[in-house]
Formats: sequence, structure tokens, C-alpha cells
Amino acid sequence: MTATDTAFSGISDTNSRRYASLKRALTLGLRQKIWIAVCDDSDLRRAIADGLFPGGDLPPAELRVPPNWVTLDLDPSHPDPNAQIRRWKTGCGAGRETPPVGFQIVGVERLTRQPPAIQRSFLDRLGTVPSQLVEFDCSLLLWLPSPWLGCIRQSAPEFWRWRAGLFEFVGDPTPPRNALPKPDKDPPHGLPQPPSPPPETDLKQCIERGRRYRDRICAGTASAADLEGGIRAYERVLAALETGASADVDDPDAGGCDRVALWNDVGTFHRMRFQQLFKSRNAAPDAISHLQQSIICYQKALAKIEPETSPAIYVKLQSNLGAAHTDLATIREPVENLQQSVIAYEEAIRVLRSSPEGGAADRLNEMDSIAIQNNLGTAHWNLAQYVRPVTHLKAAIAAYTEALLGESPDREPVRHAMIHANLGTAYWNLAQHRPSKPLLRRAIRSYRRALTYRTPATAPLACAATQNNLGTACWHLALSLDRPEDRMKFLQEAIAAYETALTLARQLSPAELTFDALATHNNLGLAHYRLATDRANPLTQADRVSHLDRALHHHAIAGWLEPSPPGSGNPEPPEITHRPDSERHRVAFDHLIRTLRAFYEASGWQGQNRALSRIPGYLLPEIWRAL
Repeated sequence: MTATDTAFSGISDTNSRRYASLKRALTLGLRQKIWIAVCDDSDLRRAIADGLFPGGDLPPAELRVPPNWVTLDLDPSHPDPNAQIRRWKTGCGAGRETPPVGFQIVGVERLTRQPPAIQRSFLDRLGTVPSQLVEFDCSLLLWLPSPWLGCIRQSAPEFWRWRAGLFEFVGDPTPPRNALPKPDKDPPHGLPQPPSPPPETDLKQCIERGRRYRDRICAGTASAADLEGGIRAYERVLAALETGASADVDDPDAGGCDRVALWNDVGTFHRMRFQQLFKSRNAAPDAISHLQQSIICYQKALAKIEPETSPAIYVKLQSNLGAAHTDLATIREPVENLQQSVIAYEEAIRVLRSSPEGGAADRLNEMDSIAIQNNLGTAHWNLAQYVRPVTHLKAAIAAYTEALLGESPDREPVRHAMIHANLGTAYWNLAQHRPSKPLLRRAIRSYRRALTYRTPATAPLACAATQNNLGTACWHLALSLDRPEDRMKFLQEAIAAYETALTLARQLSPAELTFDALATHNNLGLAHYRLATDRANPLTQADRVSHLDRALHHHAIAGWLEPSPPGSGNPEPPEITHRPDSERHRVAFDHLIRTLRAFYEASGWQGQNRALSRIPGYLLPEIWRAL
């Protein structure tokens, strides 16, 4: 393969070095590889592509044909690289004796003028490229503008993992030379692409319109129309600024705007729109598209500033980027997205710590720095559910502890309680991987501290969840203790916590609960059973039988209770009725049989028969067979 270098005499040393590196990679003749080249300057991108693969006049589908590489112009209406490669192989390439080493794909930037559905179809088809390259026995060089890079990283992870190299060229974005939007229409909701610059007066009108939308959004009345309108207005301003609008328009002091702040606002609007759509569950693809756009906007803003000169906005952008990746982790690629969240939050914290007094830490609201630490802890906790649990749980504990150092319960009691509850859960989870009484005691202390501020009156839902977690931590600690009085103390605390959680749960709608109330009934039954059957406890026979009664009651509810209608607010548990056979039924049934046997040991046949009289009749045949 040959390439002419004369076209590159005027480009920067950085781009010359990257061009040479890319050229060397391609001249190796490797097959079944993916290389990605990024350049925002369309003239520079075309010059580099021409320099890599010079050729004469050729049909539109095949721009240039060097001896062993083929350049294809991506069809913007049906962007499927696999299909275009297949068409070339059966058409122009059918008579070739030597198959090409690879295909260079150009023209991705034209997709920014296409509807979101076509953009998504391109991203989906990229996921199948690696397997097709194996079938075709060829490599691929894909040219992209920078906004598409983050989008592909998130939405085409299989394609991204197959990359053999990434080459980023430095150049200012340029508008496309055709397909400019009409001035009376808003740009599409896909990746923002610069339109032809409107007059300065139109730009200032866009700025004012965007600010009106922003004011409504900040006031807490963010309708879908407000978010979409704010996105369209600010994206039009940003597109014009990227193409050299008047300096006054880019100057906040002259009535203009700060483009970094605009990118941040647009990213936040996209993320808020994602949250609206995702809650509805009827527009998931559009929701994901907004979230991907949010990430791209934050990345674009971060590329325009340095942490040393703009630490406050840099920290805010990193925090927002981390939150967007955390949201995306709930939908796809959880490990990769959570790792990106951790990187963003840690970078924000690094800048906060390195800023001099009077710098970012002072200009940022102190509560924001606490929120970043808490969010970092939660990202580590989520990662622990997938990989390296001990490492990430320890990191979560460190982050939550750091957050509490700057937190004042008097100023922000709700957040103070939340962080303590998060810390308690991290300690409890770590104790499951590294059994430890001290870890369980720390979990219990954290939950108790949280419950100082999460009361039934002020936060019934959060109080119920924390009481449930406290009961579980006390239960596990009780099982690990040697002294009978200590076991009894923590079992009693577990019982009290579970009962409080269930009392609150009956006052709330089941849809609101963040824990399984029927599982709590089962756990409460286990605590009563353990207290009744621990012979070292100084309990009377009547007390033991009473605990067994309660154990039987809660195991029966756990296995055969029909839940109350949402919002019934019934203060008492509903009657036990028949439930279809299920795993919950089988687990509860085993505990039920064990409790009935304990009745016999505690009070003989009479006690057991009395207990059986409380069981629904349809269960008795199955119970007798088991006994």
C-alpha cells in the first residue's frame, strides 16, 4: 500500500504524528481488525483519507480503490456497513483476484441530519460488524466526528471492544457542505451538528428563548415541551458558536452566553428528558438516545476547559457525567458505565482537593462535594454487585465515610440519614463476603444513626426500609455471638425493627416499598423461632410457645398471604388465603414444618395440635405428609 504525504505539509506536528501512526497500522496488512479515526474538520478528514488511499475518479459507492483497501461512503438513509461491504463484494469486487485487506468507511457525519431512528439503527448494526469481519476476512477503518465517539462507546460496546486502535486528529468542527437545514425549522434531536450561522440578532433571540425555558425548568416545572424547547434553542446557539459566531454572542457580559455552561445545560436537559421518558416505559429507545446525548454534551463541555483555570464548572461537569453514566448502567453495560462513573467522580474529587482555598471547593456549594462523595460510594457499591466485591465495597465505605466528615445533620438531616443508611448497607454487604462481627456492629450503628433522622413521622418510606435493614443486620450478628444474653438482645432488636418496618409498610402502597414485605414476614418468623429454640436463653415455656406462635403466624403470611390492594392502609394483616405454589411457598412451608416440630418439643401433642388448628385446612394434608 502506498500513500502520498504531499497533502500534509501544512498540518500540525500532532496530526502528522497521528497520521504516520495510522498509516503504519494499516500497512501491516492485518485482517479482522477495527481501527477508529476521529476528526471534526471535514476538510482535514477528507485530506487524510485521500492521502491514505489515493485514487482516480470512481463510482460514488466506491470512492477510491487502492490495491488492497476500499473506501466506501456510508449511505445515510440506510447506514449498514455490513450490507455495503457485501454489495461491493458481489458487485465491483466480484472480479478481483485478490480480496481487499480492509474497507475505509467515511461519511458518518451525514447521519447527524438523519432522524434518531436511523442513527440508532446505525449503532445497532455496528454491533454485528465484528462477526461479519471474521466472515469477510477483512479489516475496517471507520472515520467519525467526535460527538459520535462517545455514542459508539456506549451504544455499540461489542464494536468498541474490538477496536485495534483509536486515532484522534485535532481540528475545529466544520458545517456540512450540503443538506443545510432550512432557517425556519429546528435542528433534529439527534447528534447536534452546526447549521449555517444565523444572524447575530437571531442568535440572541435563541439565547433568550433558551433562558426562558431554563428558568421554567429550574423552577421545578420541567414539562416535556420545556425540555425539548430548551434543547432545540441552545443546540442552535451552540452550533452557531462552533462555526464562528460574533464574539459578543459568546460573551456573557455582553448579553451573550458561556458555551461551556450551555453544553452543561443541554446535557442536563437531555438527562432530565431521559428520566421522564424512561419512567413511562413506553419510549425506551428515545429515552436512551437522550441519555447518550447527555453524555456527549458533558464530554464536549469538558473538552473546552481546563481544571486549573475553571475548577468549579469542571467539577460540576464531571459530577454530571458520572451521574449520566450511572443512569446508563441501569440499562446496558453496567460494569463499563459504572467504571466511567467512578472515573468521573474521582476526577471531580481530585480537583476539589487540589484547588487552593477560595477555589473550587469554596465556589461550589459544600453540599455538592458531599453529594459527589456519596455518589462515588454508590457507584462502587453497584460495581461490587458485578466485579471485585470486596475491593469496591471497601471503596464505597471510604467514600461514604468521607462524605459524612463534611456533613452536618442539623443543616441537612435527610441527606445525613441517607448517607448513614448507605454506609450501613455497605458494611453489611462486606460482612457477607468477609464474615466479621465488627463489620456487622458498624452496620447496626450506621442504621441506628440514620433512624435518628428517618422517623415514621418525617420519612415513613425511608424509615421502613432502614428498619428492615437494621433487623437483618441484628439477625446476622445474633447468629455469630457466643454469649446467650447477647444473642437474645440482638434477636429482640431484630424483631422490634422488623415489626416497625411491617407496621409502616401496611400504611403505604406496596408499589412504594423498596423491600419485600413478605420476605420481612419470613425473616421475622425466623427471629421468633431462633429466640424460642435457643435453650441457653432464660425464657419460660410460656414465652417460648408465644415466640413459636408468632413464628408460625409470620411464616404462614410469608407463604400464603394475598397482598392488600394498593393504598388500602389496612392496619392489620389480611387473612391468610390460598396462593399458587411458588418458591416463596416452598421456603415458607419448610419453616412452617420446622416450627410445628418445635411446638411438639416445647409442649407435646397438645401444643402441636393447637398450632395445627390455626393452619388453613387445605394445607393440612401436605403438612401431615411432611410431619
